[in-house]
Amino acid sequence: MSFVLQVHPVKAERGYHVYRHLQIQSKLYKQLGRTTRAAEALIEAYEHYPDEKALLDAVELLAEAVEDERALRLVERYLTVTRSPAGHHKGKKLLVMLRKRLSEHSAEIELSATPADSKMCFDEEGTDCLQLPALKWIKAGSHEFRFQYPGLATRVHAITIEPGKHLKITATLKERVPRGRLDIFARNPEARVVVNGNPKGKVPIMGLVVPAGEHVIHVNLGNNKH
Repeated sequence: MSFVLQVHPVKAERGYHVYRHLQIQSKLYKQLGRTTRAAEALIEAYEHYPDEKALLDAVELLAEAVEDERALRLVERYLTVTRSPAGHHKGKKLLVMLRKRLSEHSAEIELSATPADSKMCFDEEGTDCLQLPALKWIKAGSHEFRFQYPGLATRVHAITIEPGKHLKITATLKERVPRGRLDIFARNPEARVVVNGNPKGKVPIMGLVVPAGEHVIHVNLGNNKH
């Protein structure tokens, strides 16, 4: 038994046509000074017709636009698909250059949490977040990472980042603990309050948030009186 299979290259031709159109768009964007958009057009062109040179050209455009992290991730992708020894060599050089440039002001942070599909937010409002797990270059300085998952308590991780480091940060999120508020007064306005061994300052203490349960409260009235 024999079969005759006829393949029509219509889809491939259409993909190549879109690829060429996007290449032309990329050149126009470059001439207009819209370097990042020129790179994005080449990335889209690659999706329609897998010419690996389009990816490498996009990496160089992103690097030129100082979109270093995007360029780094793209060159990492390029190195997994290229079959060209010369392209591989050029890609490795770009990779080293981009990592060096990023390391001058940022650190590469590997973020994860339990549950695995949690998110990490840079702000209390939850508008600037990463879906976990994630690998992200973050600028040096002091930061608060807010690990979140629906129905679980948010965990805040305060950290000071030094440039050029590679860090792994993980968090285990747990169920929310019910909380209450304490108001503490004393006749002596100089009385000091300690809750669970932690100094809280002078009275009055208003609206002190504590988890539900038992707590040890000391009110020091002075003259060794409590």
